[in-house]
Amino acid sequence: MADCTPKRVLVNDFDPFVAQVVKVALEERGYEVRIVTSQVEVIREVEEWSPSLFIITSLLLAGDGIRLLEKLGANHISETLRIIVLSGYVSNRIDEYKSAYGIDAAFPKPIEVNALVSKVNELLAE
Repeated sequence: MADCTPKRVLVNDFDPFVAQVVKVALEERGYEVRIVTSQVEVIREVEEWSPSLFIITSLLLAGDGIRLLEKLGANHISETLRIIVLSGYVSNRIDEYKSAYGIDAAFPKPIEVNALVSKVNELLAE
């Protein structure tokens, strides 16, 4: 029998509008979504709620996203957690970041919601 438990997605975005748009789009497709705004909340939710996928923004802005991914990697959390980055600062270094920090996909802002949802579906179907 197939598992009917909704897949869990954790969203970390400094822009409440973007976070809400992502949340609504994913919930409409059956995902369970939580929004967090701080690194402390991210670590707590990842450890206690066990999401299948983490959407993070501002990865390259001031290095905060990099430090967060380093913390997740140090705790071996990123070994099973799929990661998508949304950023207005996606650069030619994103491939380097993908391999170094376990990032599965990256999308520039403004986001194309249907493309993001398609990638979430693809990553969580694997």
